[in-house]
Amino acid sequence: MVDDGAYVGMIDRTILLAGQQDLSIVYVRDLFGVNVPALALAGETCRTIATRVAVHGLERLPVVTDAQSRRLIGIVSRSDLVKPSQALLNEEHR
Repeated sequence: MVDDGAYVGMIDRTILLAGQQDLSIVYVRDLFGVNVPALALAGETCRTIATRVAVHGLERLPVVTDAQSRRLIGIVSRSDLVKPSQALLNEEHR
């Protein structure tokens, strides 16, 4: 979710189910707390992002331009991070 150009959070099943249990949640923005969720910065290495994904047990991370503006520019998934290693493994097997 983006609010006024800044990334606020990503909705997944867990968040939606939590929202269904709490009748005080009326708007999507109410599903997110005041803390900025985990994200990836455009200038970070894939290794750094892969570590963050593993530590937080996430499937994907939003990629933003910088921590201040949090302008969303993409999403990187766990499978995106594994693809280069898979290609190398396939090459080694050939």
